[in-house]
Amino acid sequence: MDRTIARIERDLLRRVSQILQEVEDPRIPTGFVALSRTTISRDLRIIKCYVMVNRSEPEQRTVMLALNRARKFVRHRLGERLAMRHTPEVRFYLDDTPERAQRIDEILDSLRTEAEEAPPAYSLLAEPASDEA
Repeated sequence: MDRTIARIERDLLRRVSQILQEVEDPRIPTGFVALSRTTISRDLRIIKCYVMVNRSEPEQRTVMLALNRARKFVRHRLGERLAMRHTPEVRFYLDDTPERAQRIDEILDSLRTEAEEAPPAYSLLAEPASDEA
């Protein structure tokens, strides 16, 4: 079943990406919106589409509102192209993976900088100083 779900999700990713190119809404800029992944519920009733929008935060909100208004259109087109008993409900979510990855990189960079600037830590492997006098 897991392989079947994975295959369905790959197919949905391709098909929803194609359908999004057909949406005629000026708030959805061509070339700046990419579907990063899709997941489908176990009962095959709900598709979650994760979208990356290469725009500023206010523009991202506008694009997400436009995508959510186009959900019925996307579902209708998907129903025409799928050989499934029920056409799943489509939900769009903003994929913030790139922003989270950038934040993790910034944290790691700051930790590296702190480690380079800090004095060397006492090493348990270092030989003790001899007290011979």
